[in-house]
Amino acid sequence: MLFRSPICRYLAHEDLSLQAVADRRLPPTVLYINQERIVFGYGKNGYALQKGSEYALKLGFPLKNSPVKERTVYVTCTVQNLFASDDGARFCADCRYTSLKKEDERFLDSLC
Repeated sequence: MLFRSPICRYLAHEDLSLQAVADRRLPPTVLYINQERIVFGYGKNGYALQKGSEYALKLGFPLKNSPVKERTVYVTCTVQNLFASDDGARFCADCRYTSLKKEDERFLDSLC
């Protein structure tokens, strides 16, 4: 249940983030990630996610002191829960991975 704390913090605080340029969508904010789930937040003009739906994600992780600049992880996940702020301006999606390669699972585990 460690992932619940970032959700509460994100929904309770006023959004001070930058606005998208030229009607583009900003990427969601990753609030929590481990080898089992990813939790992210987004604004009301962001994404129309549905509980129980499956989504494909491409996750990029910058690497320091490595000849490779970025580690890319491809996953699919299902939205387990959706949360909204009281004013309806911010949302959080709690997603559980449905497909994740073993080497990517080990990599995500090493981040935690």
